[in-house]
Amino acid sequence: MSEKRRIRDVIERYVCHCRRRNVHVLLSQFIVSHFSFVLQSLPGLTSPEDLKHHWTAHFRTAVCSLDTNEWELDTQKIVWTEVALKKKEFETQQKEKEMGFDRKRKTVDLFNREHEFVGLELENQQTQNYIPESSKKRKVICDEIDEFFNLSSPEIEEQRTSTEEDTHNSEAHDKSSNSDRGDVKFNHTETPTLRILLSRYEEAYKAMDNARKWTLSTGKVVEDAVYYFGKRCTEEHLSHSFVIDISDAAYISSGTFTQDEINEIARTNSKPTPEMPEDLHSYIQTYRQDNVDDLRRAIFSPQTWDQDFKRRTHFDHDWVRQSVYNIVTEYEAYNFMRPHLEQWYNIHVWRLFDKCFEIIPNVEIARGESPSQASGERKNKTRTVPGMTKIRRQFIGRRVDFAVRKHLVEYGCGEVGLCAVNGENTTKLMIERGLKAPKIMRDMFMHLSNSVGNNEQVIRSLETVALVHKELDVTMLRLDSPRGYICRVMRTATKRIPREVGMFSKVLAVIVMAWTTREIVRRVMSVLESYDDDEDLRSSCRPALSVPAAASQLILPETNTTPNNARNRMR
Repeated sequence: MSEKRRIRDVIERYVCHCRRRNVHVLLSQFIVSHFSFVLQSLPGLTSPEDLKHHWTAHFRTAVCSLDTNEWELDTQKIVWTEVALKKKEFETQQKEKEMGFDRKRKTVDLFNREHEFVGLELENQQTQNYIPESSKKRKVICDEIDEFFNLSSPEIEEQRTSTEEDTHNSEAHDKSSNSDRGDVKFNHTETPTLRILLSRYEEAYKAMDNARKWTLSTGKVVEDAVYYFGKRCTEEHLSHSFVIDISDAAYISSGTFTQDEINEIARTNSKPTPEMPEDLHSYIQTYRQDNVDDLRRAIFSPQTWDQDFKRRTHFDHDWVRQSVYNIVTEYEAYNFMRPHLEQWYNIHVWRLFDKCFEIIPNVEIARGESPSQASGERKNKTRTVPGMTKIRRQFIGRRVDFAVRKHLVEYGCGEVGLCAVNGENTTKLMIERGLKAPKIMRDMFMHLSNSVGNNEQVIRSLETVALVHKELDVTMLRLDSPRGYICRVMRTATKRIPREVGMFSKVLAVIVMAWTTREIVRRVMSVLESYDDDEDLRSSCRPALSVPAAASQLILPETNTTPNNARNRMR
């Protein structure tokens, strides 16, 4: 079907619809109700004059063929400059999406060719046959890969310059064309694309002060290495938010860092793990039993603090006793031998983490797919009152299974899930542990940094935590900023509640992890609440203007926005 016939069929259906409802046939209402169709039709026409001429002609032809009397070409009510701008943006996005698919296919082809020669080289080494031509061909492919991923190459620069010139020309045309403005407004939400994501990534990198970057003892600059690694990624990765996961093997396998450099990153300005008091540790040791009868005897054995209980002093002892008792009752009912839903684990098992935080006043463990306040703050940071278009809708934060809050300030989060396949590297667990949770932790860290005026000295003492649960397994993540503009994620070994009571001593490690998580949050709260910015009260009511950051301030780059495209692919 030709383009002209397709447009005519759509307009005729609109006219028939108006007849049935006994309403006037208006061009402006057609444009509004079929705005997506208008954007996809007449490819290549992006000037206001051409759009006005062609749509007026198509509309008049279609309406006259149906012998309709009550119709009107109310072109003065249509903001044709805005229609042209949205159409140009739409066509640009389509071109970029096609370019993204091409980049994906070419990436796979290049690496497949490289891996083919790697296999040949390994085979030659095993057979002790050296073929110089094979190594030369592989070097040519490696050079082609480096050139392909260099975003400053002439091909990429030409595409970027062309896009920027088109945008500049459209903006200039909008400023000079004010005669077509009317009452009809349009709203077309732009989806993040590869160009936008990488351009934001590049802007954040270029905004960094080289003197404040993190240089390792080997002379390697961490921010530079992470940036060039992120440029090579075709999928979303923590490096696009300048976050290093110490456990991520991709940095070593790609040659970005050596194992010694990763160890140095892990050791630099590492936060101490809270030490449990000796009396509490000794009390927990009394539950190293391997049967229900001995555990019950230990639970109900009289303690000195039973008679003179002081909540501030003996809360942890009482919490340990209650946690052990609740888990013992589950063993007695053989509940851990059967599969359950996610909410069952929250209620019957992981509530011991909720109970642990009850000693801190005004702290809430918000469960039930709660939107992160810090994530929502980042998503809505650029919202304004545009005037020319409708106000962009407010976004909610990324949902988490639970968040640790105090007066809407978040200090940690958690994910709880099920998995039909056992193992620590299932897809769902890897995404939650290696992407989702760290990004939310970083949003919370950014909010804490803003709360202390981005004071660099205070930022180095802050951190956020996350707990990732998989049925009866739990892993704790800690995120901080040890040096430079980099955030670091470190995780503990996975702790597991055994399904049989004979290995109950492993439950004690989970209880200690809950206590440690609470103490980390308590320490960060004390840092935040004791901060005094020494603000001059005489200037506190002056207009807030954008001023350069002080020497004592450190402005960290924002967390990267997750692509809207299918399966979170950066294309």
